Amino acid sequence: MGEFASSSGVPRRKLLRDGAIIAAAVPPLLAVGEQVASAAIPAYDPQQRFIRLVGGGSGVIHAIQADGALYWYRHLGWQTGSASWASGSGRRIGSGWNGFRAVFGGTEGSLYALRGDGVLLYYRYRLSNGTTGVGTWITGGQIGSGFDRYPRVFGFNGDIYGQTAEGELYLHRWDLVTKTWTVDGARIGSGFKGTICQADTNGVIYAYNFGDIYWYRHLGGGTWASGSAFRVGSGFRNFWINDGVWFTGQGALYAIPPNSPTSSQTGSLREYRLTNYVTAGTDNRASWINRGTGLTVGNGWTMQTQAALQGYPNTPSVAQGELVRIAVSTGLPSVSAAMVRLAPAAGAPEQVSQSFSVATGVQALPKGYLTVGCNWSDRIQFRIPADWQPGLYAARLEGPSGLRRYVPFVVRPVQPTNKIAVLLPTFTYNAYNSWGGHNQYCSDLTGPRPLSLRRPSTELNVEDPAMFDHTLWSDLMLTRWMTRQGYAFDCYEDADLHASGAWLTKYQVLVLGSHPEYWTDAMRQQLVNYQAGGGRLIYPGGNGIYERVRVNSARTVVTYRRSDGKRDYYTALGLPASQLVGTNYIAAGSYAPYRVVRDHSLLAGTGLVVGSRFGATGYNKGASGWEMDAMRGLAGEAAPSQVIAMGENPGGEGAAMVFMEKANGALVFSASAISFVGALDSDPAMSILFRNVFDRMLASGQPVQATEAPMPRTSPAPGVPEASSME
Repeated sequence: MGEFASSSGVPRRKLLRDGAIIAAAVPPLLAVGEQVASAAIPAYDPQQRFIRLVGGGSGVIHAIQADGALYWYRHLGWQTGSASWASGSGRRIGSGWNGFRAVFGGTEGSLYALRGDGVLLYYRYRLSNGTTGVGTWITGGQIGSGFDRYPRVFGFNGDIYGQTAEGELYLHRWDLVTKTWTVDGARIGSGFKGTICQADTNGVIYAYNFGDIYWYRHLGGGTWASGSAFRVGSGFRNFWINDGVWFTGQGALYAIPPNSPTSSQTGSLREYRLTNYVTAGTDNRASWINRGTGLTVGNGWTMQTQAALQGYPNTPSVAQGELVRIAVSTGLPSVSAAMVRLAPAAGAPEQVSQSFSVATGVQALPKGYLTVGCNWSDRIQFRIPADWQPGLYAARLEGPSGLRRYVPFVVRPVQPTNKIAVLLPTFTYNAYNSWGGHNQYCSDLTGPRPLSLRRPSTELNVEDPAMFDHTLWSDLMLTRWMTRQGYAFDCYEDADLHASGAWLTKYQVLVLGSHPEYWTDAMRQQLVNYQAGGGRLIYPGGNGIYERVRVNSARTVVTYRRSDGKRDYYTALGLPASQLVGTNYIAAGSYAPYRVVRDHSLLAGTGLVVGSRFGATGYNKGASGWEMDAMRGLAGEAAPSQVIAMGENPGGEGAAMVFMEKANGALVFSASAISFVGALDSDPAMSILFRNVFDRMLASGQPVQATEAPMPRTSPAPGVPEASSME
């Protein structure tokens, strides 16, 4: 591979684009103010080596390793996509860079590092030799604070953008000459909700949304170039699932595709380059090298943005008084933890334990970790106090620079403490969890798709993600609303219902999540029995009880799809969701308000009458949105007299809001849309309507009788077409 001398005269191996590591005997070159990590900290895991690629323009890439090492690369072939790298590529130039929330680049070696507490630091690596990467660090330090008010921050060349949860964009511009902020928090645009943004030179911004990349260019003030919001690329979804799309300046984009979930990751690095990146939207065309086909320029660039600090619960559901066990892997020199309550809580997480230290060190991944689990050892074992309120909790992990991660888990009651139980749809969370490069929707997968529950997750957002969300954050919006309204509840997760229905019969009301899509046969039968005994059900979501999955005996792996790789729909088995909730999945991808179609007692106090619209806006846009359920002529569907409101979605495919009363006292309310809960705080009338639902469910309740209902047939239902989901 070749040799070159270090500053100490000790020969060392050169780090090329294949990702090989420098000999450990060589001391690192440090960024100003950074400390060398302890020698006791294990090396990075080759399966998840880098956490971030930071562009420096003209082919320069600063790669941050999971253990905090900062490497300098220069891709000489960046303009054409040739696999040509400067001889010094892979030079280690710093340490301690893994504790930052974000790092942005710039030309001439500028690096902006954002701490978890909102403090922004500036450093500059001034090259002495643009081929070998030899250079020196120029004194830097803190240049700003308060950036923690933005859920998302990105930037390039001193233009730092803050993106709010509502999708508004604020500009902060740092001038390297005057060392001042020439623009400090100017609102420059809106409409960026649901996008992941990166910046380039000349005010260019790229916004990613569901595989598509859109071009914007900010000209100053509130002015944007003509053609802004022009789509310049598509088909990048699998790369983004792998945390592997990085713009590094001047239109250069590097993507890291995932490998098969049963193989080791190779870290293939592909380059795309938008040659007219300054004018793409104005030109109304996107000019990509190689006609938009990626060119492989290196290997060994395995990526996992959480790898500096990550964890998962080995015991995702524990009873009061039991031991919660949490696996942690980290390259940080020190980590503290505290237990926080997420639900019931009206707002931000509530700390409920003292802080304590967590053992550090990287835990390597076994081969096939997506399907067999990470198999990491516990780093936290915490005895849950017997008097803790049942609900959803998390271990909050924090590094020395304020980098935070949350590891949620459920605390079950030894005996029910409330009339209401909330069932968190963790099998759906797992289906969409793309940590490690795949979820069950990836197009390169075939056959059945076993995915382990024992791995970190991309779907467990505890702090506002500033993105449309249909998994945990959406369900936190639901439970926070319940807490503010005074509805006390206990908490369970899908595996609890799969294991037993005994606990369910002790509750008067069961509340499902916003997207309870995946169920086992055992879970479904427990719900059938519950309703047969008079149980009452609130379904505030959409596309629920839609697809059958299988769970192994240890309840650690969920297998999605049939042996032939096709989806295992309950409607095709003659068991449509309508038998339980009155509606069936019908459509996806549009958003609208509901319109009242029938006078009903649940409208009392809302001011709504027939023809009134409600739920026009919300966190996830219109309340009848994302994925919706209605009538498809299948068994058990609500009668027209039981429909309160309909979503005004295009094509008559809006959600059907229904309320059903059964002879045995069982009640069912179905909002029938994923977006419903996100609009509760935006529409007082809808919030009152939902309060009326809870009050009706809790009124005149009789204890649920444990009833073993007949097992419905599971033969395919002839002639029933399946609606197509967004995935």
